[in-house]
Amino acid sequence: MSEEILKVKEVKLYYSSIKGAIRAVDGISFGVLKENTIAIVGESGSGKTSTAIAISRLLPRNVFLYDGQILFDGINTMELEEEEYRKKVRIGGISMVPQGVMNSLNPVLKVGFQIAEPLIVHYNIEKREAMGRTIEALKMVGLREDVADRYPHELSGGMKQRVMVAMALVTNPKIVILDEPTSALDILTQANIINLLKRLQKKMHLTYIYITHDLAVASELADWVAVMYAGHIVELGPSARIYEEPLHPYTQKLLASVASIRKEKKLEFIPGAPPSLLNPPSGCRFHPRCPYFIKGKCEIEEPLLFERVKGHKVKCWLYA
Repeated sequence: MSEEILKVKEVKLYYSSIKGAIRAVDGISFGVLKENTIAIVGESGSGKTSTAIAISRLLPRNVFLYDGQILFDGINTMELEEEEYRKKVRIGGISMVPQGVMNSLNPVLKVGFQIAEPLIVHYNIEKREAMGRTIEALKMVGLREDVADRYPHELSGGMKQRVMVAMALVTNPKIVILDEPTSALDILTQANIINLLKRLQKKMHLTYIYITHDLAVASELADWVAVMYAGHIVELGPSARIYEEPLHPYTQKLLASVASIRKEKKLEFIPGAPPSLLNPPSGCRFHPRCPYFIKGKCEIEEPLLFERVKGHKVKCWLYA
């Protein structure tokens, strides 16, 4: 059994707004096993990217509350000062491939320098050596060395995505957070990126936190799945169990909305819309949309995270 490299305990991340506090991440807990992949899935606005922001501590200016424990290799990163966090976690610890590669690269700097920059700034490596390691990183993700001398606008979407992966890996991290890495790509390029990520994980012994709304893509990469809804994790377990025997009504509806090439099935949808995180529903946050709503219970009391089978947990009163 692999050891846990990351442990998230009761983490909260609220944002300030003119209307009040936005509860993007509201007391979530999960662990990540070494050299495994955990996929965090859910609708847009469920708190997936904010979870990545909380773990990587790339916090925006309008943070209202940032609380809980994030244990990386046994160190509570929430207690570290910024400089100590930079040395122990940000460089060589946890890297992130952000959502929207089109906006993540500096348009006026060549790609090679952007990849080499952390080596020059944080490791004090000479530019020539840093560029050599940059070219190695580009080759590792399947790009030619001349890509280092190009500007971002000269690259295709798939090439930009590979550049971002190379940038995340150049400091030899232990954990890589992948935020919707294939969402803006065509099907063939998506498959190539997923296969690349699999090869790199095996070769470099990486641990992935994979954030996506695409359950089909997540099934290709994930060992574990955490289903998020309105800032909460509502189901957590091994990938095979989540896909074969989903427990939470929200997870069931999500999977029922995905087409299958193996069998014919009637596609379903989830009625209504995700709730506002400014003023989320009382009790179970899914209860206004739930087909199994228990009156007098679900709208009053927030359910606990019940463990049905070892490792498979669900936040629903149906399993109390």
